Amino acid sequence: MRKGKQISLAAINGNLMGQHGGDGGGGDMESRVAKLESDVEHIKTTLVDIKADMKSAKSDVGTLKTDLSVIKSNYVTTTDLQKEIGAVKSDIQNLKTEMHKAINNQTKWVIGALFVVLGVGLGVARLIFN
Repeated sequence: MRKGKQISLAAINGNLMGQHGGDGGGGDMESRVAKLESDVEHIKTTLVDIKADMKSAKSDVGTLKTDLSVIKSNYVTTTDLQKEIGAVKSDIQNLKTEMHKAINNQTKWVIGALFVVLGVGLGVARLIFN
């Protein structure tokens, strides 16, 4: 049940019978009916415009729902982010391992080259000083 002002049936009947306001006669009834008809036509036109606007708004809302679904589907979830972080950590660990191997190999080559240079130097020194 609608809340608001309640009007009694007697008051409605009184208004229809001309008992409330006016002189009760029908002298200006034609102009009042013409005004009402004009107002009804205006209401009909406005209602058609409102319906068209509502259809457009409904279409726009549908488009927004679709766009929002696409945006949501492109979000990164916590699980995806954790997987990516795990992959990055694994890549860093692999890089550390490779760097240690490369540094160890380089150190071996440098030490080996130093022994070769030392051996050649001692050999040359022996030839020169003996």
